[in-house]
Amino acid sequence: MYLIHLALEHREHGRSLPDDVWEVLVACAAESDALEHVTVHGAESSRQVIGLFLGTAGLAEAEAATARIWRRAVARDPRLRRWELRRAEAPLLRPDDGWFDCPRPD
Repeated sequence: MYLIHLALEHREHGRSLPDDVWEVLVACAAESDALEHVTVHGAESSRQVIGLFLGTAGLAEAEAATARIWRRAVARDPRLRRWELRRAEAPLLRPDDGWFDCPRPD
């Protein structure tokens, strides 16, 4: 099982994710995504982290499935459209330890 973090940022400061975002993500997961659990890290902020646990065969597959689930959720729920996906990766740093300041790979 892999833990993959969705690092999200709202285009406007002071926004927080909808309370039912985990339900939206679960509803948008296909069986092939192997989603087992979703946890929303509770800080009310324009920067949020959601943890998805997936039972995929490999890490790259888990990261790709997480990004697909997010894209489906955004397409399904207009409340998520102003949230930018910054990362869909296995956490190597704590989410509150400068993760958003890491450079993006090109």
